[in-house]
Amino acid sequence: MIFPPLSDKFGRKIFVIGVCVLQLLSMGVLLIIKDQFLFFLMTAFIGASAPLKAMIAYTHLMEWIHGYESLISGLLFFYDGLMFIFCPLILVYVTKNTTIFVYSAVAINVIALAIFLVKYFPESPVFLLDKDRFKEFDVILQKLFIENKVGEQ
Repeated sequence: MIFPPLSDKFGRKIFVIGVCVLQLLSMGVLLIIKDQFLFFLMTAFIGASAPLKAMIAYTHLMEWIHGYESLISGLLFFYDGLMFIFCPLILVYVTKNTTIFVYSAVAINVIALAIFLVKYFPESPVFLLDKDRFKEFDVILQKLFIENKVGEQ
């Protein structure tokens, strides 16, 4: 995998937004255009981008939820495992139409992207320190102090 090292070099934020946008575009094509070649191509894009979201976005999130890492991580893994239970049940008891899963994935992606854009998620502080961008790091650190009601010690 070349993308996690690239995110260390260029920053995680751009990769997180990029993966969400790529998946949204791919799912949009799946929903709008009914072409077999595009179906397989978009499915490959979604499949290739899923590990990026799992590795890069998860790491970026963990850097910003100090004190809640176990709770948020547990909820994410619980939700992820729950999909393996609910999807077959939906197919058996609710509908055979698998498009419902694409719509739900679009909704989840839109919600994630909206939260990421509305709630201020700056660049990774680890990335800023690695790149000697101390002024930006200090600004982010001050915001974290205020948000977490912590004073400088």
